[in-house]
Amino acid sequence: MKLRVAMITPEGEPSVGQLLVHTSFLKIIHMCDLLGVLTKPDRCQDAANEKWARYVRNEIETLHHGWFCVKQHDTQSPQSDLQRARHEEVHYFEKINPWQGFSRQARNRLGTKNLVRCLEEILSELITNRYAIICISSEPMLNSPS
Repeated sequence: MKLRVAMITPEGEPSVGQLLVHTSFLKIIHMCDLLGVLTKPDRCQDAANEKWARYVRNEIETLHHGWFCVKQHDTQSPQSDLQRARHEEVHYFEKINPWQGFSRQARNRLGTKNLVRCLEEILSELITNRYAIICISSEPMLNSPS
């Protein structure tokens, strides 16, 4: 199992279609597990947020691990600490359309905290699977007389 993460920002909006075609191609050709991350939704036009909401709800361009949307903190702000940024991110997704109308299940795809939780689960599974393969393949070497 492999993990590929495709990240899309509003600045890359004109090439989003090309990236999505590319991720679909990777999904088919490499049979890899993809996770999509949409960043900086606060910089999008309302219409783009509606489109992004459809990705996050897994209505279009479905990926094996689905899509997440995260709002990054403002690096230009002098008071930009991570705790405040996470609080602002939660507030943003609770108060701004189209995010505020999401179901509980879809809300689990919003925010850095939920993305990190999902990545932890995926990476733990990858490590566990790889460890088992290493143990199985190294057992004959460990048991053979030197």
